[in-house]
Amino acid sequence: MAKLHNSEKTGKTILADVIKNPPIQDKETTFHYSHERRLEKAPRAVRDFNKSKGNRPTVFATLTGNKANATLLITIFVFCAFLSIISRTLSDKNVYKLGGNSITVSAARYEGSTFVVVKKQAEKADAYTGAVDVAISPEKRNHSPSDAKMSEEDPPIFTSRLYFMPEAYEEFRISAPLEIEYALILIQTETERTLIKTKTD
Repeated sequence: MAKLHNSEKTGKTILADVIKNPPIQDKETTFHYSHERRLEKAPRAVRDFNKSKGNRPTVFATLTGNKANATLLITIFVFCAFLSIISRTLSDKNVYKLGGNSITVSAARYEGSTFVVVKKQAEKADAYTGAVDVAISPEKRNHSPSDAKMSEEDPPIFTSRLYFMPEAYEEFRISAPLEIEYALILIQTETERTLIKTKTD
């Protein structure tokens, strides 16, 4: 019993000493990473890639690196410029001005009728608002001698009245009870008018 008591006392004494004087912890281990040493064991392709990493070519240099790529790049630029010019030319041709408004007109035939769509976009704050008269008529065309007699007759004229409101954008639809292949469309206000020739779809 005496030995057990002494061992307990010794254990308590050791525990007290540990609490009062905790052991000094080892310093945190620091790991050093060496990129160069790691590359020494890497495959040749990886080493070559890392050598050229600092002086990689730019996108433009890659596209013009050889003659084929340069030719392709020039072709793309020319094609884009051509599309831009054509698009701008066609859009300007189909846009008409009326009292500070841009007017675009399209027409289509369907089951014995011709449908005309008039789109208005105000270009400035004081653009025209109010009544707009629209007249639609077939354009006279002599395609063959048999059409000459028909062309001498006065073509029918279909009229409609629109009202431009102070909205930035408006769309109007007009129906004429006749299939018209080539249409003359007159759009006029009290002070201005514009004549539009269009082929229906």
